[in-house]
Amino acid sequence: MSRVYIFVYGVVKSKEPVRFAAGGIDNLAVDSLSHDGVAALVSRTPFMSFEAFSKEALLSNLARYQAVLEKVMDVCQVLPVKYGTFLPDEEVLRAVLAADQAEVLDHFERMRQKLELDVVVLWQNLPGLLAEIGATPEIVGLKRNATEIVAPEAATEHRLVVGKMVKEMLDSRSRRRASEVLDALNPWVDECLPHPLMDDTMIMNTAFLLKRQNRQAVEDCLERLDQSYGQSMLFRLVGPLPPYSFCTLEIQQPDIRQILEAGKTLGLGKEATALEIREAYWRLTKAFHPDLFPGDKAVQTRFETIARAYRTLCDNCRDDRICFEERPAGGWGRIRRMKPCVPDG
Repeated sequence: MSRVYIFVYGVVKSKEPVRFAAGGIDNLAVDSLSHDGVAALVSRTPFMSFEAFSKEALLSNLARYQAVLEKVMDVCQVLPVKYGTFLPDEEVLRAVLAADQAEVLDHFERMRQKLELDVVVLWQNLPGLLAEIGATPEIVGLKRNATEIVAPEAATEHRLVVGKMVKEMLDSRSRRRASEVLDALNPWVDECLPHPLMDDTMIMNTAFLLKRQNRQAVEDCLERLDQSYGQSMLFRLVGPLPPYSFCTLEIQQPDIRQILEAGKTLGLGKEATALEIREAYWRLTKAFHPDLFPGDKAVQTRFETIARAYRTLCDNCRDDRICFEERPAGGWGRIRRMKPCVPDG
């Protein structure tokens, strides 16, 4: 019989059980595991390696994961947990909820009565816009100069210069339009997060966090913008959504073997307090400091290993104590908000 794991969708503030007959990943039932008013939405399933899934299966399960969260959002506030989170059993999940309850409640407060709307703005007729840019005096002049170049290598280089200038002018127009849209929406949104632009057709691909009562104002504003820009731009609105872009939680589970090895490196026993960890670290760094052994690469390596072990234990020391067992009660899991990914530039 296959071992049953816990797949986690998100967390809600609820003392009452939450349950769907089906509809979760792999069409599984969804219910909740709670601790003192904070509950995780879960399905019980054999472990799934999403990396081994076909693209169709992966997208199907992602859609089901999102559908669960968006259905729950209709009745209560929900914070998503990173897609693909599996935990070994209920004990570990309840321990994580108990240990990080205060942090989770802080996130609930920050997201209280808020939702996410994703706005995509596209050029309606990119070929026509490129033709318009190509007809500007700057580009026409460059093209005219190109006809006077005889050497093939120089002509190719000149065409690259023309193409680069066209791209720069297109990007400038896109940035200007995106700035206009952001300025128009600014009065009704609390935060915004740009997502990557997939191609030159995209002007904007941005997630907005806003209060629920401002949703209609944002939608009305987008409608006015759509009308004011006529046929030149296309507006797409996705949502309302849970705060995927702003407060997706991650249950971090460090490698237990790494923690046990760190304890051995610092010479600790079956358990240690934060003070004992610090004292062991300082004792060893004084004994193996590279300044005492100039040029000794082995000592340098040992010093770096000690420093890594100390950081590992500090990151995972809870309640001022850590227990070095193969199966600690809390599984050393931590709930953290995933850092939003902002595209370069």
